[in-house]
Amino acid sequence: MLQTIDDYELLEKCGEGGFGIVYRAKGPVGNVVALKKVSTCGSNYKREIEALKEYQQCSDNDGIIKILHVSSIRDEYFYYTMELADNLTSDGEQYIPWTLAEYLKIKNQPLKAVDTLEMIRQLLDGLESVHNKGFVHRDIKPGNILWVNGKAKLGDIGLLANDGSMTMPAGSAGFIPPESSGIKLNTPEADVYALCRVVYCAVSGKTVSNYPRMELTDDLKQNGKALIKIINCGMKKCTIKDIRAILDKYAPLQNTGDVEKKEDHIAMKILKIGGLACISIGVFIGGIIIGRNSK
Repeated sequence: MLQTIDDYELLEKCGEGGFGIVYRAKGPVGNVVALKKVSTCGSNYKREIEALKEYQQCSDNDGIIKILHVSSIRDEYFYYTMELADNLTSDGEQYIPWTLAEYLKIKNQPLKAVDTLEMIRQLLDGLESVHNKGFVHRDIKPGNILWVNGKAKLGDIGLLANDGSMTMPAGSAGFIPPESSGIKLNTPEADVYALCRVVYCAVSGKTVSNYPRMELTDDLKQNGKALIKIINCGMKKCTIKDIRAILDKYAPLQNTGDVEKKEDHIAMKILKIGGLACISIGVFIGGIIIGRNSK
C-alpha cells in the first residue's frame, strides 16, 4: 500500500539529505511533483523554514527550482512540493532524477562542451537572481544541479541565506573556497567558486577531489576554450560578470538558431551596404547627367 501525505500519493523515494527525504509524488489532479518531507524533531528544520521564506523572494526566475506548495507545521514534520527533475532513464520504468551528479555517474562520461556552456548560461541566470535579492545559495554542487523540462536549474535551497542569517560557513567539501583563495565564505564569490568547480566536474567527468586533473579531449579543444578559462577563473576571486565576459568572448554560438541569426544579421548588413552603394552611385551618375544638361 502506497503512503500518502494529505492529497499527495508518495510514489517512491528519490533523494535524502540532512534536512529531510525527497519523494516523487502524485498530486490531487494527477500532477507529479517532488515532495520534501522535513522532520521537525530538534531545531534543524527551522533553518529550512527560514530558507523557504527567503527563497520566495527570488523564485520567479526559471534558473532555480520552483516551490509549488508549503504545508503547515505538524507535530513531527512539514513538507513542501517542488518541480520534479526530468527522468535520466529512457525506459520510464525507473525514475532517476536528472542531476549532473547522476548523469556523470550513470553515463560515466563528461557532459559535452556545448551542453555545459548552455548549462552555465542557464544557471547564471538563476544564481544572479539569488544574488540580486541579497542571498547566497551556499551549496552549489553537481547533486544540486537539476534539469527540468530540459533546462538546468539550481536545486536544494536548504542552505540559502542572506547576510543577516549566516552565522556558520556552509557548503560541500571541494566546493568551498580555501582560505588561500582570498574568497570569503557565505558570499556571492563563494557561490561562483563552487560553480567553477561544477564546470570542472561536468567537462572532466571526474569528482571534484580530482581537481585539476583532466583530459583535454577533441571536444574541449574545439569547443571548450571558454570552459577551460572558467575552470581557471575559479582559482581566484571571480564574479558572475567575469564568467559572462568569458562566455561572450570565447564561447562558440549556442545552436543553429544563433548561427542563422548571425547569418541573417550579416546578410542584412551586406544588403544595407549594397543599398547605400547603389544610392551613392545613383547620386553620382545623376550629378553627371545634370551637369551635362546644364551646359
